[in-house]
Amino acid sequence: MRKMSRRDRILLGVWAAGLVIAALAIGVARPMQKRWSSLKRDIASLQKSISEAEAMYRETPAVEAEAAQLGAVVNTLSRPSDEVGPAMIREIDQLTRELGVQLLTLRPGDVKDLDVCKKHTAVFEVESDFGRMTRLLYRLEEPPLRLWVEGVEISSDRTPENKVRAKVSVAAYTVEPTGEKRP
Repeated sequence: MRKMSRRDRILLGVWAAGLVIAALAIGVARPMQKRWSSLKRDIASLQKSISEAEAMYRETPAVEAEAAQLGAVVNTLSRPSDEVGPAMIREIDQLTRELGVQLLTLRPGDVKDLDVCKKHTAVFEVESDFGRMTRLLYRLEEPPLRLWVEGVEISSDRTPENKVRAKVSVAAYTVEPTGEKRP
């Protein structure tokens, strides 16, 4: 075999170095470039998530205050479960007597389970003059009763007393407390 000249050895070294550099560029640098781009996207996404989390954390006191206000509203619109049923019937009877409205019939209704609360219903028939009837309907929805008038059928007999008869459907809602205390 013949001995390589100095020039051939240099060219062979440059060629070998070029081959090593090309192999490194193809085998290492390109995958690293792709991985680096992916990491940069991930970093940007994580920074955005951190910014959103920090904004939500700053809003936590306002959200807690709003939740407390909503809890207070729920308490004014609903009743504790032990204050429904017979208590609702007693309250309707007492209110009609207090307003001078004649209570003709009073029937408790069904209890419906609505995902977040229970709906207790009652239907009653009353007779009175129109002014007392409107006061009754108004007072039914006022606290402390917390009843909801869901329907009214009014009829008049055109007598000299101007009596009106009404069939009133009411509902009371109860919210069962979850693991936390109700405010």
